[in-house]
Amino acid sequence: MSDENTLQQNTQDIQPTVVVSGNSSPTNKRNPAGLVLFIFLLLVVAGIISYFLLFKGKATSPVVTATPTLMPTSRVPTSTPISSPTASLKPTGPVSCSDPQCLASNFLQCKASKLTMPFGGGGNSTYIITVFGLENGKCHYSSKVVDQNGAPLISEVDCVVPKELITDDIITHFFGNDKMPGKEKILAEQTKIETDYCKKVNR
Repeated sequence: MSDENTLQQNTQDIQPTVVVSGNSSPTNKRNPAGLVLFIFLLLVVAGIISYFLLFKGKATSPVVTATPTLMPTSRVPTSTPISSPTASLKPTGPVSCSDPQCLASNFLQCKASKLTMPFGGGGNSTYIITVFGLENGKCHYSSKVVDQNGAPLISEVDCVVPKELITDDIITHFFGNDKMPGKEKILAEQTKIETDYCKKVNR
């Protein structure tokens, strides 16, 4: 009887040791990805702390900027531009006219002009009146009649008349219109002007 009790006691004392392989309990399992993330976060935090410790002092230190001192600049005298003399325009020559109206508009101002028109009805002679312009306050002009070869048929009359005496009456006298009845006074005045200020030129 004692032997059976001893055997039962030994059987109870000897319990098989069970080794559990495979999946371990969730509390004892290690996650490699989580470990790597944890280490990475530690490195980031350490880097941020190191940045503030090393560079914050430099960033917050006052920066002294040197203000340049402006030296007074000497005033350079501005030179007055020298204006070049304006070149006088060369005359373009007398105005060419072929009718009394053109001559009148230029003659009354004593502007250089030249009238060339047929004289008489034959067409073989030409009446030429040339206005040379003002000379010492007087108007210089001439008149003549030439043939088809340019030879004078009537002696040239050269006049230098005071500007204030240049009127339409002289133009009337050029064309003989002051010989009409009622123009006797104009004819007398123009004859006197011819006598006082004109001379015949034989060329």
